[in-house]
Amino acid sequence: SKAVAGHTNGTVYVLGHANGDLLAAARAAQTAGAQVRATFGLINTVAFSAPASKISQIAARPEFAKLDLDDVDQLLSIDTKTVAVPYGDQTKRGTHDIGADQAWAGGVTGSTVTIGIADSGIDSSHGDLGPKITNFRDCTQVAPNIFPGLLSDTAPGVPSLAGENIGNCRDTNGYDDNGHGSHVSGIAAGSAAQNPALPGVAPAAKLAGAKVCLAAGSCLNSGVMEGMIYLATPAKFGGAGADVINMSLGGGRFVAAWIFGASQETNSDTETMLANALAETYNVVFAIAAGNSGPTLQSVGSPGVGSQVLSVGASVTDFDLDATTAQTLHGVNGMVRPEAAVANGGPGRALASFSSRGPTGDRIIKPDITAPGAYYVAAESSTGAEVRAVDALSGNHYAADTKYAVLSGTSMATPAAAGAAALVIDGYRKANSGATPAYFVTKAALANTAVPDAFEGPVTGLISGIKSHYGGMKPADLFPLRNDTAAGATSNYVGVTGEGAGRINIPAAIAAATSGVTMYTPLSRNADGSLAKNARQPSWAMDSIVPGSSKSQYFVVQGGPNMTGVASLTFAAGATKEAEGVLSADPRWFKIGKATTTPGGKSGVVATLTVPAGTAPGMYTAAIAGTADLGNGVVQHLRLPVSFFVPLSAPSIEGPVWASAETDYSIVGAENPVGDITTDWVMFPMTIPAGATNVTLSIYDKADAAHMDVFVFDANGEEIDSTVSSNIDADVPADAAYAPTTASSPNEVTIL
Repeated sequence: SKAVAGHTNGTVYVLGHANGDLLAAARAAQTAGAQVRATFGLINTVAFSAPASKISQIAARPEFAKLDLDDVDQLLSIDTKTVAVPYGDQTKRGTHDIGADQAWAGGVTGSTVTIGIADSGIDSSHGDLGPKITNFRDCTQVAPNIFPGLLSDTAPGVPSLAGENIGNCRDTNGYDDNGHGSHVSGIAAGSAAQNPALPGVAPAAKLAGAKVCLAAGSCLNSGVMEGMIYLATPAKFGGAGADVINMSLGGGRFVAAWIFGASQETNSDTETMLANALAETYNVVFAIAAGNSGPTLQSVGSPGVGSQVLSVGASVTDFDLDATTAQTLHGVNGMVRPEAAVANGGPGRALASFSSRGPTGDRIIKPDITAPGAYYVAAESSTGAEVRAVDALSGNHYAADTKYAVLSGTSMATPAAAGAAALVIDGYRKANSGATPAYFVTKAALANTAVPDAFEGPVTGLISGIKSHYGGMKPADLFPLRNDTAAGATSNYVGVTGEGAGRINIPAAIAAATSGVTMYTPLSRNADGSLAKNARQPSWAMDSIVPGSSKSQYFVVQGGPNMTGVASLTFAAGATKEAEGVLSADPRWFKIGKATTTPGGKSGVVATLTVPAGTAPGMYTAAIAGTADLGNGVVQHLRLPVSFFVPLSAPSIEGPVWASAETDYSIVGAENPVGDITTDWVMFPMTIPAGATNVTLSIYDKADAAHMDVFVFDANGEEIDSTVSSNIDADVPADAAYAPTTASSPNEVTIL
C-alpha cells in the first residue's frame, strides 16, 4: 500500500517475461483478468496486477516464459513514496530507454551527488546548468606533460601517486568557448529549467567543472590530468569532491609510417593509470568515452581502456529505430535500424555504428556498458562557437534553438552513464543513511544488470548528416555496417566487443546495489602495488588459453545492505551473439558453482573454462548468467561477459578482416580529422618457443584484391615491428601506392 496508490488486499503484482511477442503477452494477461500496468520493452516484460487466484492461470499461458513477483519495493525502499517530478514525457529520449524516468518517480534524482565534468567547460549562464555549478576551474594553462608518469597528489593524509607536478588550475566562473562540455553537462545533470522535456539523467545532481580543452576541442594530457585530480580530490583537501567524473574525451590508436610505430591502448597509458589510481584512492566512479572509431575491433581509446573506469559505448534511442525523421525528437535521421526494433520478438536495441569496439590492447573487455549517445538533445552554450555552428548547419529540429543542440558520439553516451552512476549512488545513500557504495560496486551494479543483444545502427556526424539531411544519401551507405546479414555478414549483433555487458538499466542497477546482489573479480595488485588489470571487474577477460587446458576465476558475490535475507545464486554459461570476426565459445566449456550471500556480506563462486584440444585460434566470447533468489519470490538476474584468445598453434590461419576503407598510414593520414586507423585489427596471441632464432610472419588476401599488413606487438601493446614501417608504400598519402597483397607477393616481417 505504501508503493502502489489504490492498492487492495489480495492483489498480486507480477512481472511477466514474454515468450516472444510482448504485446501478445500483455493481451493474454488482460484476457485472463489481469490489469496491465506497464510494458518494459528493454527486457520484454509485462508488469501487471491480478487477484492471487488468477496467477496460476496466467502462468500457464504459452505467451509467458516466466513470472516473477514485481520487485518495485526494491526500488521504492530507497524512498517510500512516489514523487511528482517536473519533467515532460521521456518516451522519445534515451533517458526513458535506461529507466531514468522510473528512478525519478521513485525519488532518486541525484540530489546527494556531485558530477565532475572534465571537458571544454560549462556555461554558467545557461539556466539548466549555472545554478548547479558548485566549483569550476580552468586547467588549460597547464604546461604539456612531456614525461611519462603521474601527477603528484598533495592532499594531506593521502599517499603520493608519484611523478612530476606539472601545473595548477585556476578558479574562475564557469564558461565554455566550445560548447561540448555544456552539452555533456546537460545530458548528465541538466535541470530542465529552460525546457521541462529535456532533463539530464540525474537532474538534481550538482556539477563541478574542470575546463581541460580549448575552444577548438584540443585537450592536452597535462591539463586533463590536473582536471581529473582537482575533480576527484575531496573538498576538505581543496578539490571539488566529485562522486562521479565524466570524461567525454580520449585518444585512439594510430600510426605514421617512418615517424613512429603503431600502439595499442592499454592500462599502461598515463591518463589511464591516473584514472585507475584516483578511482581507488578517492572512491570515484570515472565514466569515460570508449571512442568514436567503430565499428573496427580494438578501437577503444585511452583513458577509456582503464580497468577501473566505466568505459561507455553509444546506443541508439529505441524510438529512433523505426520512427520517421519527422517523428523523432531531434529531426536528424529516423528509421535508424527498423529490423532491430523487432529483433527477438521486439522491442530491440542498437549500438551506434561509430561506437568504438573492444577489446583493449591488453585484452580486457571494453566498453563495459552502453548508454544513449545518438542524436542527443541537450544544453547548448551561448559562447560555444563550434557546437553552435554544427547545430545551425545540421537542419535538425533544434537548429534555431539557442538553448539546446543535437550531437552524437560516445561523448554523449558517457554523461548518460555518469548520470546513471549518480542515480545508483543517490539511491544507495537514501537507503543507507548517506553511506556511499564502493566505486567498483556501482560499476558492477550497472554492468551486472545491463541488457545485451544489440544490433548496429548507422548514425551520422556533421558532414555525413548534411549529406543525408540535404543530399538524400542514406546513413547506411555513408557508414557501412560491420554486422548486417543482409550485406553478407554472419551476424547482425555487435556482441561483447561492441556492447560489453549491454545497455544500462538504472532501476535494476539501483536494486542490485541496495537490495540485491553484485558480482566482480577480487582485489589483486601488480608487483608495484597498482591494481592489476583484472581486479574488481564485472567481467572475465583472459589473455590466451591453450587448447586442452583450463583456467579458473573466483568472483566476489556481494549482498546489498538492504537485502531482506540470504540470497541463493545459480549460474550457467551462455553463447553470445557475436560480431563479424569474433567467435562464440561453447557453453559446455564452462563449469560454474553455486553461491549464497547475506545482507551486506560477501561470498564467492568459482568459474572454470576448459578449451578442448583442436580449438581454432581466434578471439572468443561468452556470458555467465546468474539467477539470484532473494527470497519472498523476488528473483534478480545478473550477467558477466567473458572473453579469451586461443593462440596460434598451427603454421597458418585464415580469418575475416573487416574494413570499410583502406588505411592511410602516412603522416597525412595520422593528422586527418579522424586521426585513427580505419581498418580492423584481427589479433592472435603467439608464444615464441625457447631457442627460436627468428620468426617470420606473412599475410596476404586470398582473393588477391586487398592490401594487408601485419603488426607485431609486445605484451604492453607497443609495436615490435610491422610490414608498414619497412614498406615505403605506406608513407604515400591516401593509399596511392598501395597494391594488393597476394599469395605470390605477401607482406612479411621477421623478428628476433
